[in-house]
Amino acid sequence: HFAPGRYVGVAFTEPILKAGTEAGSFTLAAWVKADGPQGGREKLILGKSGFHAGLLAQSDRGENRYTFTVWNAAPRSFSLETPALADFDAWHHLAVVWEARRITLYLDGKAAKTATFEGNLRDYPDGLCFGGLPTGNGFLGLVDEARVYRRALSADEIAALRDATELARPGVVPGEAPLPVVRLEKNRPELSRPVFSG
Repeated sequence: HFAPGRYVGVAFTEPILKAGTEAGSFTLAAWVKADGPQGGREKLILGKSGFHAGLLAQSDRGENRYTFTVWNAAPRSFSLETPALADFDAWHHLAVVWEARRITLYLDGKAAKTATFEGNLRDYPDGLCFGGLPTGNGFLGLVDEARVYRRALSADEIAALRDATELARPGVVPGEAPLPVVRLEKNRPELSRPVFSG
């Protein structure tokens, strides 16, 4: 659960959201449940610091929505938005697919908006942030099953993530026992106690 001043930062040097990688591909995805309106400004769910870039929650003029935002070198922001959501505080599956400048934002397994990025990306720092930034702009709510892929997932793969009843198996570290598999209930997005097996 994220709240003001709480975030997770991880080391990350993959060529995602970096200057010179505009023609590359990646996918960001996560389940999110906002506590309610986010206080007007964009709040980072999953992305990078320094002119925040990634999946964001936004509340403005009485409307609540999710966005994917990046900045070019000008600097000028580029955003894709979901429609305003009456059930903003319910569980939603978000994903963004970047494929050679073509960007698609998904909401609950379906494409919400597609556009083409023009110009050059800002040179964002290494590292990924979950739930907020060191400087603030923290998401107020829950984030679950955050995923980062070094490729563009297809629409069918995004829908499959939304409908998944089992988490992906993580890689096994040599010499370590494999981690358990977590099975999710079919009526997701109702959060319930997972059943561990394996």
